Amino acid sequence: LVEKREEVSGAFETRRMQLVERRNQRAQALGTAADRILKGIQSRISSLGSISDIHGYFASDLMVDKVCDIVRQLKELDDTVKADDIESRLKSLREDTVRQLKDKQELFEDGENVLRFGKHRFSVNTQVLDLTTVRRDEQLFLHLTGTEFYERLVDESLNDTRDVWDMDVVSENRSVYRAEYLAFRLLQSQVANRISDSDKSTDALAAVQQFMATRYTEAYTKGVHDHDAALLFDAVRTIHRNAGLLRHPSPVRALGRYVWEHRLDEPTRQSLESIYAGLGEVGKHFQDSEFNGTHRAKLTAVLAGALRVELEEGGSLAEVLDINVESVEAASGYLFDELTSLDRTTRKQQFMVGHAAFQLCSEFREYVHNHGIEKQYADSIKRVAADVDATLELNISWLQGFMRQTSKSDASANIAEAALLLMEKSVDQRRVLSIATSQELSGLIGTHPKVLEGGKYALNYHEFMQRLGHFTRRTVPMFEQYHRVKSQLVDDARSAMKLSEFQPRVLSTFVRNKLIDEVYLPLVGDNLAKQIGTA
Repeated sequence: LVEKREEVSGAFETRRMQLVERRNQRAQALGTAADRILKGIQSRISSLGSISDIHGYFASDLMVDKVCDIVRQLKELDDTVKADDIESRLKSLREDTVRQLKDKQELFEDGENVLRFGKHRFSVNTQVLDLTTVRRDEQLFLHLTGTEFYERLVDESLNDTRDVWDMDVVSENRSVYRAEYLAFRLLQSQVANRISDSDKSTDALAAVQQFMATRYTEAYTKGVHDHDAALLFDAVRTIHRNAGLLRHPSPVRALGRYVWEHRLDEPTRQSLESIYAGLGEVGKHFQDSEFNGTHRAKLTAVLAGALRVELEEGGSLAEVLDINVESVEAASGYLFDELTSLDRTTRKQQFMVGHAAFQLCSEFREYVHNHGIEKQYADSIKRVAADVDATLELNISWLQGFMRQTSKSDASANIAEAALLLMEKSVDQRRVLSIATSQELSGLIGTHPKVLEGGKYALNYHEFMQRLGHFTRRTVPMFEQYHRVKSQLVDDARSAMKLSEFQPRVLSTFVRNKLIDEVYLPLVGDNLAKQIGTA
């Protein structure tokens, strides 16, 4: 019997605790709802212009009735303390609002801009006291709104982001138009997910609008940036699809080919050929970007190992081929696409050549032949033939001289690839790819230095991809870091200054009676007039 009694007692106690907990949770939820509603009521009545409007609002608004209902429910739950507090806050809200409106009507003139104390009138600053940042003389300063307080922000991590201080949004700066950024990110997304859409501009516009719908922080204007991004995306996507291996810039292809042909031994090349040819077959039937990323990273490691000296110590070759961490990674991406290309076997593992580089090479050979310096060129190359690096550098020097002589500076991007072609006895024209990677667009309606007069835009695929790639990898993370650091510094300074203690509040016990209104306020006005002047 004792055990049964304890068991029954324990069951009742457990049930009692459950009911108490449920009641407390219900009371907590009602209290939270009341807080939210009271804030809404305060915001609403602060804009009312007469006392009768305030009384009418409290007599008829459903939100006020809802607060009264919450008070009734709390009393039913026996939480009288919370119920009395909410009821008191509602009453105080009404009385304070009426009192503030009376003060505003009797003491203010011209709305809220001029305050009258006795016979004197003073201009009033209605800005909310808050801490923000401003730029002055290329420096960042803390600034209290509505005051002359400025304090320079000194922080090393903030100074590291100086390049993005003039950016207003994460998607645009002086060199990148936000419609370009939107088109580039959409292209990245579709390439990563292997999405294949129609080439119709309507589909491009729909894809852009869907993609930008959730990108609130990038500040796109519908009807402007989505329109321009659709034009850019449609053109860039078409070139991307048609360019094949030429979607990689000429310097990147040249670096990849140079390492493959002159820095890797035959067994390594054969092994990589076999592995990546198989990966090409896998990629034909299955989509696995993580798997591809792993093998791209392995290829990057191979190239970095082959160029270790240039990466660590630099040198003339590193300068002419622009060898750095980013270019090595880009070259490995090109080699990955080259080695996994399904037609590589049919072209006997030969590298494809861009038409611009082939044309530069052909024009140079024709020039030295026509000007009688073919022998001098051949002799100079023969003297360094045993040194591949020296041969490449010398060919680049010859091409640079030729380009200066003939004013072909527009072909400078193809010089390394053309120099590699000069090291071959002949070039099979079937290896030469001629794909247009530049296009002039019209009809853009946004405003940016990249958009020319009349809404025209000069699109160069390689320049576009390199510029937007650098912006995405470098500038965007820097901008995000800048805002994180700045927000933290401002929050810390705001806490240190204790700005909340300087916010004006109405004393619930203060009543503006006849003595204050007719005696003390005029005295205050006289003193303030002597100290700060009047409006």
